[in-house]
Amino acid sequence: VLLLGATTPPSAFGPGSFHAQILERLGGANAVTGEGMWQELDAEDVLRLNPDGIVLVMPRDRTAADRFGEPERASASEVIRRLGAVGELPIRAIRQGRVALIDEADVLVPAASSMGRYAERLAEILERWTRERGEAAP
Repeated sequence: VLLLGATTPPSAFGPGSFHAQILERLGGANAVTGEGMWQELDAEDVLRLNPDGIVLVMPRDRTAADRFGEPERASASEVIRRLGAVGELPIRAIRQGRVALIDEADVLVPAASSMGRYAERLAEILERWTRERGEAAP
């Protein structure tokens, strides 16, 4: 799974980041290896990684409506649009529509409450992708 935190240029959460650590604790494998908790990529890097899934981790601005419930989840086509140039690459995640957005306002804050919400949302995404592939959940 490629955990992108920015799209211009594509930048990913690497080993050692709490985002990647939670992914691994949930049984997922980070597409980005090597050194650095934050890694800028180019199109060739993303093509080489050819991830099975992409999770875009980009907080939205908090609004008054956030107090009254969760906003609608972005569709795969909306996430692909938000990925910009990455969304146009011939990689497995794009071909299979295995893309998702985690956009809670505090998703980048390493606090217990925000990490817990991130972990829950990421687990939902991984479980859905696993069901769609007809596999047992990690």
